[in-house]
Amino acid sequence: MYCNQCGQQIAPEAKVCTFCGRQVAGGASGEQPALHPVAAAPAPGTGYPAAAYYPSRSQTRVARHFKTLGVLWLIYAALSFGESVFLLTMGHWGPWNWPMMHMGPNLIWVPGWMNGMVRIGGFIGLFVSALRAAAGVGLLERASWARIVSIVAAIVTLPRLLLGTLLGIYTLVVMFSDNAEQQWAALSQRSTGTI
Repeated sequence: MYCNQCGQQIAPEAKVCTFCGRQVAGGASGEQPALHPVAAAPAPGTGYPAAAYYPSRSQTRVARHFKTLGVLWLIYAALSFGESVFLLTMGHWGPWNWPMMHMGPNLIWVPGWMNGMVRIGGFIGLFVSALRAAAGVGLLERASWARIVSIVAAIVTLPRLLLGTLLGIYTLVVMFSDNAEQQWAALSQRSTGTI
C-alpha cells in the first residue's frame, strides 16, 4: 500500500505513514482504505516509482530544518565549551586569586569568593554545553529523544543575547511548527529501522 500524501510504500496495517506522519484511515481495522498505489514512472537510474524515490516537499523541508538545527547546536556547543573552559581557567589562575590587583594606578581588594563563583559559572557552562551538544548530535542522528532535548536546550539558551536567543527561537519555531512532532517521529523511526 502507498500513502496518498507522499507516495511512500507503507505496511498494510499502518495507522500513520512512517515517512510523512499523515494519519491513515483504515489499516488493519478493515475500514475503507485511504491508500492507493501510486502509478508513476521509475525515477532515473532506479527501478522505484518516482514518488517513492523523491520525498515529499514537507518531508524534505522538515528534515532540512532538523539537520540545520543539529549543525547549529553543535557549533554553539563548541563555542560555549570554549567559554566554559576559559571561566574554569580564570577561576583557578585568574587575577582574583590575589588579595590585591592593579586597576590602573590604584590597588583594589578582590573578594576571596570571586574565584569560587567563576568556577561555578564554568561548571554550569560545561553542563549546558553538553546539553547543547547532545541536542545537536541527537538531531543529526534522528534520535527519538532529540526533540525534547533540543526544546530544553532552546529554553535554557534563550536568555543568551543575540546568538543564543536567535538559535533558541529558531529551534522552538521548528519544533512547534504545524505537525513537527509527527514528522520527527516518522524521521526518527525510519532512521532506527523501527517502522
